[in-house]
Amino acid sequence: MRLAKECGWGKLADITSNSFIAWRSKTQLAPKTLNHFLGEAVTFLNWITKQEKLLVNPLAKVSKLREKGRETRVRRAFSDSELKRLLAASPPYRTIAYLTAARTGLRLGELASLTWADIIFKSKTPHILSRAAISKNSRDSRIPMTIQLERELLRHRPEDWKPNHPVFPKGVPRARTL
Repeated sequence: MRLAKECGWGKLADITSNSFIAWRSKTQLAPKTLNHFLGEAVTFLNWITKQEKLLVNPLAKVSKLREKGRETRVRRAFSDSELKRLLAASPPYRTIAYLTAARTGLRLGELASLTWADIIFKSKTPHILSRAAISKNSRDSRIPMTIQLERELLRHRPEDWKPNHPVFPKGVPRARTL
């Protein structure tokens, strides 16, 4: 575990709020990342406390850092010209996944779970069904397709498709690949 190594925690008794705060103050990680480390450590230590290996969680009272206004990267959507360049440079199996993500806002797991039964072409308004079982908010939703996306998905669909077949059989590229 990176945190244990960098904080010098060899055993549970070594874990202190002071050692965590000292590590946090000298690292170059973004506040959001540091808060993530804290959250994971607190969760682990809460479990350890329930297992009666520690009497109290030594990080329970460590405050999170303020994140607003301290973002290290400005996140934004691609411009149309950037998206066109990405699609032109990508292999076909990635191109359709990128286009679907850009035009629907579906997340990686939602895209990876799409089957052809979820793509509704024969409707007054062609759409993609984001099933409650795969969506982050656990609700069914219908996402209208642009004409371009509808055309490209039809072109991407194999001749021997079945409703339960995945739309992206080679998987969906992760953000790192992008």
